[in-house]
Amino acid sequence: EGYTVDTIQAVLARRPTRPADFDARMKAVSHFRTLDAAASLAAANKRVSNILAKSDEVLSDRVNASTLKEPEEI
Repeated sequence: EGYTVDTIQAVLARRPTRPADFDARMKAVSHFRTLDAAASLAAANKRVSNILAKSDEVLSDRVNASTLKEPEEI
């Protein structure tokens, strides 16, 4: 359907198990790539991933809700 190899690889990395999920993710990633902010958001995500990969700190999956202050965080 005209998807790029990068888009397919990005979606396959999440290992979707249902065809409908795969299709929805393909459309979402394709749409994201059309956004003006896509390149800077992807670069920021890569930087954060690299920083976290070098960290020895163990991160929890739980969020301490009492530390959330801004409406965007809640």
